[in-house]
Amino acid sequence: MREPNIVNVLETIACHEGTEIANVDYAEVEELSHFCIQAWCEKHNAKWEDVERICTLYLKPEKAGDSLADLLI
Repeated sequence: MREPNIVNVLETIACHEGTEIANVDYAEVEELSHFCIQAWCEKHNAKWEDVERICTLYLKPEKAGDSLADLLI
């Protein structure tokens, strides 16, 4: 396993005080993050207990709109 560069991770998730809160179902993002970790563990023969989740990101396509209606399409 490779160790991520913490500066790069922090720059990726950085936001400002005025950043709007995403219109997403947090429980669904959390559930999907668990599926991703489980799949990664299976692919790399790693134990769940040996993996540390630092954060979960919700990535929206750049061309998608920012309104709730756009996210539901």
